[in-house]
Amino acid sequence: MMEGFLARLEDELMDFRAIEYKGIQKTEEELINLFYFKFQNAPLLSRMDAIRDYCVDEYETLLGRDLSEEELLIVQEKFDKMYVTKDIYKIYGWLLEECGYPSLPDVEYEKRKLEYEDVFPVLYLKYRLTGKAVHNHIKHLVIDEMQDYSYLQYVILNQIFKCRMTILGDKAQTLDEQMRDVLQFLPGVFDQKIRKIVMNKSYRNTMEIARYAEKLTGVKDVELLKRHGKEVVEEQFQTEDAVLDEILSKAKLGEDEYETAAIITMTEAEASTLYQILKARGEEVHYIDRNSSVFKKGLTVTTFYLAKGLEFDQVFGVFQDAGNPMLNQAKYICATRALHELYMYQITE
Repeated sequence: MMEGFLARLEDELMDFRAIEYKGIQKTEEELINLFYFKFQNAPLLSRMDAIRDYCVDEYETLLGRDLSEEELLIVQEKFDKMYVTKDIYKIYGWLLEECGYPSLPDVEYEKRKLEYEDVFPVLYLKYRLTGKAVHNHIKHLVIDEMQDYSYLQYVILNQIFKCRMTILGDKAQTLDEQMRDVLQFLPGVFDQKIRKIVMNKSYRNTMEIARYAEKLTGVKDVELLKRHGKEVVEEQFQTEDAVLDEILSKAKLGEDEYETAAIITMTEAEASTLYQILKARGEEVHYIDRNSSVFKKGLTVTTFYLAKGLEFDQVFGVFQDAGNPMLNQAKYICATRALHELYMYQITE
């Protein structure tokens, strides 16, 4: 769909007209030939700039002098008018309509906003229409949490980084409702130049926690480090206060063995509520949200998706919506954060 749309823009975005300014003269037919043949490899929204420079250089060579800044601006304006628009925001709105979705709101530039899901399609559209900066100074790129990147994001990364890459992740930790294996499409993005390494040894968790995590995903080929610990605890509670009472009674912070513990929830609203209750009780507790930049020892409250990449001595998973389609992934991510002890609690109110 995207490629077909881009191909049609070659015609639909253009309104060719003859240009004449001082000694610069080009007929509509001459401009069309320059656009579709001589400069056909230039990005669409940069192509008229290339043609303008070609015409200006041709004229300045014959004239024997350079055009002034004011004259160049006038010429630029004449060439820009041959585009119906150069506004990526509007062009993306056309694409949405063509795909059967509502267009973007027609608002002033300062009030424009994009949903997260639209950011990378817009970025890809911009690169294709205006050209991209290739970061040749980067020698090796490391991408973590590979399962959370979309096909389009990998296409963009492949276009702007031409260096070697190390891409790693765990497909069971995806933030999508369904697990997906990005290795199914990566060879197509990177032209088959991929060496796959499967790392199936688990060192972080005790065997009890690792086996619990295995049951959540159905993954059976993990080689576990033979370190035993406490069995995973699963309990139900009727209220938030009741579950917090239990957590505080089980937390072993301040003792010699544990330095960190986490209460992990499904949503930011749930995490914020538990954090506020604990603060009101006078408990020493930290809160990690999307704006946090510091990780501290002690008791932390956060969501499963913000806990990715972190690890804690004790983890207390607190879940309320048993019907949430992301519940299984949330529990898996929660389980894989725990080093020594894992408690999985359900609030049934």
